[in-house]
Amino acid sequence: MRARASNVPGLLCLRLVLCCGLATEIMVEILQHYQINSNAPYYFYLPMEYVLLTLFYTRNLRRRPAANWMYASIVIYLGCCLLFGSLPQITNFPSVIYEISCLLNTVWITLLFLSMPHAGDLPVTRHPMFWIYTALLVFFSCTFYFNAVYAYYLTKNAIVAGQLRNYINNGLNFFLYLTLSYAFICSRRMKKY
Repeated sequence: MRARASNVPGLLCLRLVLCCGLATEIMVEILQHYQINSNAPYYFYLPMEYVLLTLFYTRNLRRRPAANWMYASIVIYLGCCLLFGSLPQITNFPSVIYEISCLLNTVWITLLFLSMPHAGDLPVTRHPMFWIYTALLVFFSCTFYFNAVYAYYLTKNAIVAGQLRNYINNGLNFFLYLTLSYAFICSRRMKKY
């Protein structure tokens, strides 16, 4: 079942994020299986994810001054990625880069929630954007707290860090993809508004 682009502005950006995110997670799992450093793919994925998600947000925002702040944040974020993601550090988990991304995404999604348009008599829970924003807000706000703990345990106890990743991070990914799937189902059932 395919989501309707007319009901989800910027759908192409969101689809690219989901496909690349899934490919990155598969690559990380394969690298971990072969006990090869699995952090390098995140240094390429995280900047791409932030740029695409910010473009998705700007397509759904009705306030143009806020969109300008979002565009500016792309340049600032990419600068932070260059600053904190230098080649010698690529073997470490990119916690600072990810934390900045999670914080900015949480702010932008909250802003989108506050400016979400109404779709006639349709209840908010049947609106695909409600579920997309919910999925992203829960994922990024929880990941923000998870990454700090995960980065700490990576240096102190790799076994605990691995268990945290398996249960919490994978659970958040499952929630994200499940909720986005429901949003796409809502989009398909919704009349063009």
